[in-house]
Amino acid sequence: MREHCAMTSTVALGILLLEAVHTALGCLSTPPEQRASEGSDVSLTCDFSKCPGPLDHRMLSVEWEFQGSASSDESKPIIYHIQNNTVATVPGVVFKGDVALGDFSISLRSVTMKDNGTYTCRLRAALENNIYKNHTYLVITPGMVKHEGDSCLCIVPLCAVIGLVCASVVFLGKMVWRTSQRSLRQQLLSRWNVEEAAVRHDTQHKQDIATPVSHHHHYKEV
Repeated sequence: MREHCAMTSTVALGILLLEAVHTALGCLSTPPEQRASEGSDVSLTCDFSKCPGPLDHRMLSVEWEFQGSASSDESKPIIYHIQNNTVATVPGVVFKGDVALGDFSISLRSVTMKDNGTYTCRLRAALENNIYKNHTYLVITPGMVKHEGDSCLCIVPLCAVIGLVCASVVFLGKMVWRTSQRSLRQQLLSRWNVEEAAVRHDTQHKQDIATPVSHHHHYKEV
């Protein structure tokens, strides 16, 4: 009888523990997996608004931990909130949520292949011994990444293109100027020829008027 009672108590305790674990994992929500391209920004959401309360955001502590995909990688905190202060422990991690509303979402800037791994959001209530947590597995795929010096490398061909465009504009400008000058000279020469011809004609006409016409009279002898 005693053995039966002990077994029953053990089973009941196990059920309670399972329920506690289920509750701890269920009230804090994170996406199970996310995928992103190398060099992009990634948002990781952590919603603990459904966890049993009241949860005083001035007293609770919440954090994100990261463990790399390699077996030798250890879990380490990358950002935490405690005593109403939020602190990032590594560069490139930016807090985007609102702890007062049960949101501890973050953003990872310009992720690399080293950011592959498991991200765990963990909540500790100040007046409780319960720990609520859940995790997201982040998969980074290779992509176009901007490294140091890329901007300098891009400036060289850009300057070459700009120089070529400027040279082309100058060349075309000279061609247009020369063409316009040639056309202008031709117009001036044509006008000068017309004017000169008109002057010559007018001069000849005046000379013809000024020269007297001689009349020869023929007398018939009677």
